[in-house]
Amino acid sequence: LRPAAPPRHRALLRPSPPNGAMEAVAATAVAAAAGLAWLKWSRLLKVEEPPHEWMFTALAHSRKDIVLKGDPDMSWNEVHPRFGTPLHSIGAAGICLKVEGHPTYDWTLESAACIKDLFSLFEFALQRGADPNVVCPRTCTGSIKFVVKDIYDLQEPVAGRSPISLWLPPSHRGQGTD
Repeated sequence: LRPAAPPRHRALLRPSPPNGAMEAVAATAVAAAAGLAWLKWSRLLKVEEPPHEWMFTALAHSRKDIVLKGDPDMSWNEVHPRFGTPLHSIGAAGICLKVEGHPTYDWTLESAACIKDLFSLFEFALQRGADPNVVCPRTCTGSIKFVVKDIYDLQEPVAGRSPISLWLPPSHRGQGTD
């Protein structure tokens, strides 16, 4: 003889969890709620990013496409705490160029395109009112890095300098290695 199958309605009922399981579920719910509360408070206490952060980042990475399409209504002499003014920030993530040929060097096609984009960004910023004489506060932490592969590697801090005084020394040092 086989035991009778339980009625269908009883098969749908689940047994209640053991005594400790309910406390574990409650503790997990309390921990999750505490985690959410901490996340909300940490967001409230978090320092907001500087205005137009995306624009300074695009300029630092020499992203001409983003800068030209996303032209914001901003002061082009505004100072970012890391990058400085928009003119200071162009190429601040690092400019790495390559040359071909010896003894006369020529820029590679990629490097020539990069130089063209850099000039376009400088021109764009100047047309929008960026002043190349604005001195970056000494509190700015950024720098420009200019590398010509296998020839020279230059880095200049932006703090306390105007874009003109920032870009002239690397230009002169670069000419000295020619």
